[in-house]
Formats: sequence, structure tokens, C-alpha cells
Amino acid sequence: MTQNVFMAQTHFFVPLYNIRKSYQMKLQKSHPISLSFTSQRNDMFACFILLERQPFYFSSYPDGRNKLVRKVELCAYLLSYKLHAPQKESDYFLVIGANVDKVFPESYKPDAPTYNEAFPKRICTAFDLVYLQEALRQRPENGLFYPLRDKMIDHRSWIDKLVKDITGRKNGNIRGSVPLEYATIDVRSAELPISICTDESTLTRKFNESFYSDHTTDFNHLWKDSDTLLALCLLKGNGNMTNVSDRQVEKYQSHKFTNNRNEMTYVGKNGIVFLRTRHPFEIHSEEERESINKALPKDLEDVQNVYEICSALCAKKQIEQLSRQLKEKPEEHIRQLLGNIAQFLNMKLTHVIDLDNKYKFIYEQMGILDDFKSLKEIGELQADSYQIYLSKKINFIITIFTISAFIVAALQIIQNHLNTHHVNMEIKTDICSQLLQKIKCLGLHFCGDIVVVLILFMLIVAIALAVIYYTKAFPLKDKNHKYNNKDR
Repeated sequence: MTQNVFMAQTHFFVPLYNIRKSYQMKLQKSHPISLSFTSQRNDMFACFILLERQPFYFSSYPDGRNKLVRKVELCAYLLSYKLHAPQKESDYFLVIGANVDKVFPESYKPDAPTYNEAFPKRICTAFDLVYLQEALRQRPENGLFYPLRDKMIDHRSWIDKLVKDITGRKNGNIRGSVPLEYATIDVRSAELPISICTDESTLTRKFNESFYSDHTTDFNHLWKDSDTLLALCLLKGNGNMTNVSDRQVEKYQSHKFTNNRNEMTYVGKNGIVFLRTRHPFEIHSEEERESINKALPKDLEDVQNVYEICSALCAKKQIEQLSRQLKEKPEEHIRQLLGNIAQFLNMKLTHVIDLDNKYKFIYEQMGILDDFKSLKEIGELQADSYQIYLSKKINFIITIFTISAFIVAALQIIQNHLNTHHVNMEIKTDICSQLLQKIKCLGLHFCGDIVVVLILFMLIVAIALAVIYYTKAFPLKDKNHKYNNKDR
């Protein structure tokens, strides 16, 4: 009797918006994650440090019916990701990883928690992988726990504490427990005769013989169309795998992408599943076969789809930031910010068209392109509205200055007329009358100057108050009105 045997890695990525300087210093001496040889030079860079390892237990139904408690180790990493252009600053992620290497180290029946199950009962099944995903996404009371017989901690509390240590703030500005939303899941599978695999070493040998063999049976032949169901349940953490409707499975066919007959990539709104039934490259010699590392990576250096998920989450972060700016300051640089995001989403990150298409496919399936399209429509409408508002304000100010200039010119004409009239009167009168008239005229002239200056001063004050009102008070009043009525 044959059975599918699995090696699997799960890594959840939690975006962090700030970290302590001490952790920034540690990342300067961290482990870099190598880029694919197809990547554009110096476009992306990621590095990480290991924070903690912690064993946990979770409940599973390996055969879909009988409950067992499995042991798994969670590893916590702090990852820094930087895209050189157009982004200048690094983005930070807390990464929670869980590896399952064909066999669980411990497995217990709920009513016999002191007896570790025999080797065949500890072999990982597809149900185990799905129930592990479900447990990781669950609330503390239904998720992973430790120790086995006296639950002292749960995985959510452990993660919350890590976030607080890294950021210096409770939950890193996240309300409630830190959510585990975005995951990369890498699954290697092989169909093996379990009856002859009596121990772990034999199982490992048979698995490697199948996975790294020259046999060219393709992916679809081995999975027999059940891969979509598994990928759907892994991405959604749906333990009710046997009751998923055929219609939903058929609809999820649009979420898959491949350019290799031995592998398939599924992308959903909350992550990436990478399924493989064979080593992706041909092995041409025994030396090459021996040089291949057949074990699961011990850390993030060789984990699949790290750069892809980081790039997608950075795009989501930029869209969320712009969405907040549109609500708080809709008038500032909207089109420029939209252009920056559009440039990010259309950037060529590799030298291979298929792999660039993979990035675009990930953006599309994670809903990033739809979010950007909606935000772009809102942003452009707000930008147009602001331009109309700005034009009206400029037109009002120009009108005020035009009226002011007209009034000043009229006052100047009146003053010149008074001055000319006084000069003519001085020529026609005698010396005494002239002296008296000069005194009166000087007083009248002085009085006239005061009136003109006073009018000009009041006019300047009125203009200043109008400008202040339309540039400061009116926007503030409008903002307060929107804030007070935002829930209506």
C-alpha cells in the first residue's frame, strides 16, 4: 500500500512598523538570504536573525477521524527586507516558522498522553499539514500549547511577547493578539510503500530516492487533481478538508501558476503554497546528486518565496499608508504617491519573463492590484476635487487683490485732485488769506492723508483676515465637520 509522505515548511510573516535600535544593530550582523540567479542585480536584499525556538503541541486528525496530539517546534526570526528603488528604508517582519520532516517526533492519544505513538502513526499526512495551519491561525484557547499535560503558554501569547520585545510596544500597535495572516508554505511530497518503511532512516532514504530520481512522472499524475483541494485548505486553514465543495475547488483552479512540470504554486489573499513532487532540475551525475542538500533548511536562507511574499507585503503596506493619507491629508501629492506605487508594482525584478509574471500573479491573487485600482480611482477623484477647490481659492484671492488695487487707485486719484485744487486756491488769494488758507489746507491735507492711510490699513487687515480664513480657518472648520460627522 502506498501513501503520500510530506516534508513541509510553514512561515508566517507579521509586518512590523517599528523596531528597537538594538535589534536594528543586530540585523547589521545578520544572515543574508541569497537571491535567485535570475534576479536583477542589487534590486532586493533580505537578512534575518534567529530570536527563539519553542516546542508546541497541537491537535490533529491524521486520518480524518481519530484525534492525536502532535509535537512541532516553532522558530521565530526577525527579517529585514529592502527594495533599493524606489524604496529607501527597510521593512521589518517577524517570521514564525514550523517544519515537519516526514515524521513528528512525538504523537499522543488524548486519553494516553504518556505513551508516544509507534513510528507509522507519527508519519505526517495531508490532514496533519492542514490541521497545523488551522491551529496556527486559531485563537489561543484552540491553538498550539505547551507543555503537554499542563498548558502554561499558547503560541499567540508567545508571539505577542516577541512583538513587544522587538518593537517596545504592546503588540506593535496591533489591537488584540498579533494576527497570523500571511504565510508561505513549501510542501515536498512523494508516494511511498509505507509497509517497507519500518523506521525513519528507511523512510528518508525512500523519500529521497523518489524525490531526486530520474523518473519523470509529472505533477498531475501523482496528485490526481487533489493538489488544489490541499492548497485551498492550507491557505485558509480549513480542517474540514473532506467536505469542501467541488465548486469551490474548481473555482480555486485560477489561483495556480507553474512553469515546471513537477511543481505548482498556489496564491491566495493570505499567502503562497508551493507544492513539489520532484527536484526541479535534472541531476546529471552522481557527484551532483551527492552535493544536493536533501534536508529541510534549518533557517530562512533557503526558504522558498521569501522575496515574493516580502515584496507583496511591502506593496500592501504602501497602499495602506496612502489610504490613510487620503483620509487625513487628501490634498498632498496624491498623484505622485499613486505613481510611486504603480512603479513598484510594475518593476521588473528578474531577468526571466516567467518569474516576473509570477510576481504579478502574486500581486493579482493577493488582491493588491484590485486594492490599488480602487485606491487610484478614489485618489484621482480627490486630486481633481482638490484642484477645483484650489482654483476657487486662488480666484477668490486674485479678486480680492484686484478690488484692493482698484480702491487704492481711486483713493490716489481723489488725493491728487484735492492737492491740485489747493494749489490753485493759493495762487488766487492774497498773502494773508493765503497764509490762513495754507494753515486750513495743511490741516485738511493732513486729515485727508490720515483718512487715506486708515482706509488702506483697514483694507490690508480685511485682506489678511480673508486670506487666513480661506487658507487656515476654513479647512480646519471643514476637517472638524468631517470628523464630527464621520460616523453618521
